Amino acid sequence: MRSRRGWTPDEWAAGQHRLVDRGLLADDGTVTEQGAALRAEVEARTDALADPAWQALATSRRNAWPSW
Repeated sequence: MRSRRGWTPDEWAAGQHRLVDRGLLADDGTVTEQGAALRAEVEARTDALADPAWQALATSRRNAWPSW
C-alpha cells in the first residue's frame, strides 16, 4: 500500500508513529481495539451515507451489483 500511495519509507514510518500515538496501532504495527472500533465506525458511517443513493437504484440494478 505504501508504494501504491507513493509514500517514502520515512513518510510511512511517520504515519505509523502518528497512529501509534493516537492509540490506533500497537508498537508492533497491529491494530488495537481502539483502531478496530474506529474502523468499524467509519465503515458503518460510510454505509449509512451511501444507503440513500443505493436505495434510489432500481431493484434490478441493486441485484446486479457484486457482493463482496
